[in-house]
Amino acid sequence: MLENRFFALSSDLLCISALDGRIRKLNPAWERALGYSMEELLSRPLIDFVHPDDRARTLALIEPICSGKEIVGFDNRLVCKDGSIRWVSWTCSALRDGDPCIYSTGRDITAQRAAEERLACKSAEIEAIFKALPDLLFRTDAEGRIVDYSAGRPADLYTTPDEFLGKTFREVLPTPIGDLAAASARKAHQRARVESFEYDLDVRSGRQRFEARAVPFADGHTLMIVRNVTDRRRAQQALKVNEERLRESERLEAIGRLAGGIAHDFNNLMMVVLMYSDALLRKSDIQGTQREALLEIRGAGERATGLTRQLLAFARKQILSPTVLAPSAVVRDMEAMLRGLIGEHVALSCFTNDSRWCVHADRSQLEQVVLNLALNARDAMPRGGQLTIRLEDAVLDETEARKVDLRPSGQYVRLSVTDTGLGIDDDTRRHIFEPFFTTKAVGKGTGLGLATVYGIVRQSGGTIAVETAPGVGTTFTVHLPRADAPPSEKQLPEVDDSPHGTETILVVEDESAVRNAVTKALRRLGYQTLEAANAEAAIEVATSHAGKIHLLLTDIVMPGLSGYELAGQLASTRPDTRVVYMSGYPLSTGVPGWPPGPLLQKPFPPHKLAQCVRETLDAKTRG
Repeated sequence: MLENRFFALSSDLLCISALDGRIRKLNPAWERALGYSMEELLSRPLIDFVHPDDRARTLALIEPICSGKEIVGFDNRLVCKDGSIRWVSWTCSALRDGDPCIYSTGRDITAQRAAEERLACKSAEIEAIFKALPDLLFRTDAEGRIVDYSAGRPADLYTTPDEFLGKTFREVLPTPIGDLAAASARKAHQRARVESFEYDLDVRSGRQRFEARAVPFADGHTLMIVRNVTDRRRAQQALKVNEERLRESERLEAIGRLAGGIAHDFNNLMMVVLMYSDALLRKSDIQGTQREALLEIRGAGERATGLTRQLLAFARKQILSPTVLAPSAVVRDMEAMLRGLIGEHVALSCFTNDSRWCVHADRSQLEQVVLNLALNARDAMPRGGQLTIRLEDAVLDETEARKVDLRPSGQYVRLSVTDTGLGIDDDTRRHIFEPFFTTKAVGKGTGLGLATVYGIVRQSGGTIAVETAPGVGTTFTVHLPRADAPPSEKQLPEVDDSPHGTETILVVEDESAVRNAVTKALRRLGYQTLEAANAEAAIEVATSHAGKIHLLLTDIVMPGLSGYELAGQLASTRPDTRVVYMSGYPLSTGVPGWPPGPLLQKPFPPHKLAQCVRETLDAKTRG
């Protein structure tokens, strides 16, 4: 009785089967795990529920039980009724008393396998980074002994790094330096932060200056990063100002890389929000308060992507995408952010009602123009003052256009940024738009802000002028040509306004949430989909798929092979497969290695996905 109760209540998969594989008894856990009814489960051989790729191996592993072996353990995959896969760890034993049979116990290890795969991926990434860095890297264990290294510049050493293994820094470095390295490693763990120091050491190339950083690692390990900074220190001594500018440039580049990484992850999250909210909004039965709530969710997601765009504009890593837009709306959207950046000591006034015309420009670039001019105005008022941003529609005749260096005359949108600050003298004014020219103290600016503003304005077909005087204040005036077209407005999703299709599409995306959202959107449009989490898996899917794959929809940056490399490999076996790329990174056309093909910049709404896929497939058909 107790045995039957355990059999019924166990969360593991319990099975009693004949030696020929026929099922005699299953516990209810099978129904919960696979989604089949007990009648469906008992009507088929057990092997039918095993993943096709695992069946031969499973039969081979079970065979010894029939030949006399008592216990066998192995893992395999079961296919659920809804098509999903569950990993199960099996222990099978033979019961030979009376009627011989096989007693099998299976434990669901799907989550464990997924965690192991993620851990393996992360470990591979760390190993790749460790081996790719150009510096001298040493990893020490909790006792301070060197257990691994990556020698970026072994010529700096008298000995090979292999001779360091198993030794402490005190044993391989002169006494003061070895003690300093050991102390830094200890402090790094005690304080949970990076500890850095510099030292001079006589090496093969003479006396050199080194910078070392002790980074706390897991399990008491420490990563010691050693960089030869001799040339950099000499350059600092000879050209201190240039060195400070270089360091500032490196800092901005680091901010740009950080912004790119944040934008990628953030855009992936926002894409899931926007894809599912758009999908729900397309349902005709979603009305009233439910639709209003979804519109609020969708609007919040779009505003969140706007924050990412402003971050990228600040870091000069924005994605270039010129559209027809209203500058007055751009300034209104930025007003809250600007108030936070300029500080409470500066009063901000924005006048945008006098401008209703549009321009053809990249929104992020236009935001960068406003941001740079506002921050320069703030810096010109260290004791506080008034910052005024004004937008106007202006019709310039030939004389007025010539005064601001515009050709031809006509209709323009005028943006003026005025401060009541220190003003600019004539000599500074003549150089104000030159790259690297700055009046700020060393380390306080690169001199690239106004040069960047000038380039953006000129690239957009406009001009920028400055009116100023010491002690009076400064006004920067930008003129941008009016666009004849109306603004590019985002349309709310409707029920059946997206192009459909029936072709087969292979979706490759390492973020499972994004992959699921994209594949569901494609299926709703009628397409057949195949899925893969990386390039290697995609190649396996393409190899095993007997039918035609009409289109490859792939992320660009993934662990292992990139989407660009995947497309190249797939082209050798399936030359007719069309390619559409996806990316959440701030890339732009023209950079080395940029893939030749349509690009969907994350986050993208379902209707844009539908349009891009359909246009790409139709272009292939027409070609």
